[in-house]
Amino acid sequence: MEIPTLFTISPSSQEGDVYGTEFTFNATLPSQYTTFAWNFGDSRYIEYNKRTTTHTYNYPGIYTIQLSAWTPYGETRTEFATVNVDYVYRDSINFDKTPVKFGVPGIPTIDPFVISITSAKIDCPLAIVLQSQDSNSVPHDAVPDKWRFITPKWKFLDENLNAIEGNSLVLNTVPIYKNSKIVAVKSVAKIYYVDDIATGTDPRTDCPLLISVTLSTTNFSYPPESLIYPYASYSNSEVSRAAINWQISDVIPTKLLVTENFIHDIYPIKWTNVPIPVMITCIYDTSVLPKYTNSVDISANILSYPRTNELGNLHPVTLSLSSSTRGTLTSSVDFSASNLYFRSTDEYNNVASGYLFTTIMPLTSTTIGESMVVVAKTVATNQLNTAHYFKFPDGYPIHREVYVSNPLKGTINRT
Repeated sequence: MEIPTLFTISPSSQEGDVYGTEFTFNATLPSQYTTFAWNFGDSRYIEYNKRTTTHTYNYPGIYTIQLSAWTPYGETRTEFATVNVDYVYRDSINFDKTPVKFGVPGIPTIDPFVISITSAKIDCPLAIVLQSQDSNSVPHDAVPDKWRFITPKWKFLDENLNAIEGNSLVLNTVPIYKNSKIVAVKSVAKIYYVDDIATGTDPRTDCPLLISVTLSTTNFSYPPESLIYPYASYSNSEVSRAAINWQISDVIPTKLLVTENFIHDIYPIKWTNVPIPVMITCIYDTSVLPKYTNSVDISANILSYPRTNELGNLHPVTLSLSSSTRGTLTSSVDFSASNLYFRSTDEYNNVASGYLFTTIMPLTSTTIGESMVVVAKTVATNQLNTAHYFKFPDGYPIHREVYVSNPLKGTINRT
């Protein structure tokens, strides 16, 4: 470290903390030097006519201090020295706690992910960006409201179980002090995750999720690149991210919801020989199968399904028409499809993993006072406990650390 002869620096080590260290500079030139100019090397300002001055730095770096002094007769003295400034705390994100059980389609995790965040940017809003990678669902915000009932989605919820819009969460912070000065901030976030589709257990086709939390730099500011080009230097930024593998367990639907047009309320004769659209949706009731979750009294439409319906077509979905007066009708009903199976996609390659569409056509009209309902049946035999190995998630680099130059410190940063 260069030691100046025309001025002193306190602390004498010429090292300090961002925000936390107030450097004191004292000119030791003879008294005939009456005009002074201090340049602190961070492009913020130049201070004039002070033999003793102080300065605090807001960014890490090796800064060059310049003192220029003049006598009334034009005699000039100039000297340089450097100070080394660094953060007390680096930006960091950690998963402190994860739910005790993997997720269930369509239902929040039984307890939250607990994430701790520390940031050296004390004058910037602290926010995190949440992302689910390798999900077979789509982001909740990307689906119009009218299609959300049949579109598999993923989303994050805050600790009050409210959807986090845009997957960005602004946090309340607590200051961290050193020598009675704020040098960093910290926060704890509690989030829940919901995904409508199970991750599956087949290593040939399936893959666990990767849930990542990144410290948002949207509102961060960075030091100028140089004195000549005063724009933000993104080579001085560091990306802080934490990621964890997660799975959504297969579930066995406890019942099927049949949605069809009214058969008997409007002119019974009208429905004779008329195809009636029918949608069948899987329903999961946690009170029936409590071993999947600690939650109780939750019944939800799920976009998951008995995988044996698709893998091998072992158990089709059968439909029938039931009359309040005549019982089950078979010969008086025509179905558009004789073999119905829940599948991951429909014939148009649209995601349809938890529901299916078909039509049912009565061949005889109903009688006065007779009610009709559509009955759907299938068999669910999921394979829940298997030993399996998964490929590394797509879209996330194996080597997620890169090195970029830091011109202010003359070093490279790991990001």
